[in-house]
Amino acid sequence: TIVRVDVDPETQPHLLCDVRELPTDIGEFDVVVASHILEHLPRLEVGAALAHWAACLKMGGRLQLMVPDLGWAAKQLMRAQGVVEAGILLHIYGDQGNEWGFHRCGFTALLLRALLQQAGLWVERLESLPYQIVTTGEDGSKSTYDAKQLVAQAIKMEVPGGDCGAGEGRAARAGETDGGRCA
Repeated sequence: TIVRVDVDPETQPHLLCDVRELPTDIGEFDVVVASHILEHLPRLEVGAALAHWAACLKMGGRLQLMVPDLGWAAKQLMRAQGVVEAGILLHIYGDQGNEWGFHRCGFTALLLRALLQQAGLWVERLESLPYQIVTTGEDGSKSTYDAKQLVAQAIKMEVPGGDCGAGEGRAARAGETDGGRCA
């Protein structure tokens, strides 16, 4: 069963609510997918949102997460030398077409890994991959910009006698394991 969640009724979600406040009676899921949602939340609420999504997972369940790659965007800004491509600004700030169109925070790979670990998840995969930003102008014309997004897959795992990464200061690279413990 797929349950689409959104705060915007125009998207016709199955469940109309804020993703930070999913009802606890909806059960646990094998997979939670959050595609370009996290950057729209206030920075100070990101950790709680990730922990909430982790709590919605069954043991062994996966969180699949996509966010704009702020590290890539910073490199593009440094290379711009004057004129900054509109796609880079969209990547950083969002389209700002409505209340939820603003990016309120940003993520590098290192920061995202740390936040996922603090939420009690083992980071199985985290990489920067290309994607396209498509915008529609007031006249209906479409513009496409190449960008990079961080794509993460993290797993909810039981850890005897501890949590997943909080305070350990360790980070496993994608594909590495440490005997079943969270990285």
